[in-house]
Amino acid sequence: MGSINDTVTDIRCDEHVPINPYPLDNLISYKVYYNSCLGGQRFVKVDFLCDVDIRLSPRLEKSGFSLFGFDTKQDMSILSKGSLLGDKVTTLALGTIGLKTARQTEIAKQVYDLGTLLRTAAKPDIREALETFESMTNFKVSHLCHDPRYGISDVGRSIAESVSGFLNLRSAVSITAIQDKRYNDFQGTYLAKKTPYKKTEHVTDVLLVNLYSQHIRRCLDGEITQADAADSLYGAVKQVNEIKKGGMGGAPQLRESCVQGIPDSAGFKKKVLNGALLEHLFLIHRLYS
Repeated sequence: MGSINDTVTDIRCDEHVPINPYPLDNLISYKVYYNSCLGGQRFVKVDFLCDVDIRLSPRLEKSGFSLFGFDTKQDMSILSKGSLLGDKVTTLALGTIGLKTARQTEIAKQVYDLGTLLRTAAKPDIREALETFESMTNFKVSHLCHDPRYGISDVGRSIAESVSGFLNLRSAVSITAIQDKRYNDFQGTYLAKKTPYKKTEHVTDVLLVNLYSQHIRRCLDGEITQADAADSLYGAVKQVNEIKKGGMGGAPQLRESCVQGIPDSAGFKKKVLNGALLEHLFLIHRLYS
């Protein structure tokens, strides 16, 4: 593979050599610089993993489509939405193959990306995400994991444990102090002012990612098939989208029915019933049901 600088002329790209590189000879990274809407020049890191036998479902984009502000001169195979969902969630396997301690400030960004992908996913995308998670995680455990004790089930459990730790369920539904800081840093660093991302939306995304991770774990433990998990998760996401649009005519009845399945520890049920947004209450109910 030649240098990406050979074809990119209207933005600057520099090859990136990480301080602690992955042990892969066929992984090439670049810093792609651009003029940010937040002011000044910033960069994104782009990784190219070449000639890898991972069974994913790519999407072929024809030449001429826009990528990072320039038009490509050749066809390019990119990951589908389902494959992105199955791969990106592995970043939250904090105890195993996920983000390292020095990069955990990026957690809010990963949650935002996953929430956006989930809320716009069709049922086949979610089924594909569950399939991709297994193939991608097996690859990462085999090639990138420095601790041979970790298997795919360990990764699934570490994701579930990590994302459940982002929530504070002691007073209605909120996020922990450290996740609140990550959210504020993410909003101030990555998002333009014309792209509002309210904290309530972030809580929704945290809950969605919790539900996604729960379905992954249940699939790995043999409690549910991938097809049933895709049906269940897609149904939950679809209902959340309806609630956010204000399309749930029986909202009071839905609120009452959702709260029935929530444990009443330390008066939590009463706090949730009185204070939580309906979409949050619905997702908490799905997490406990």
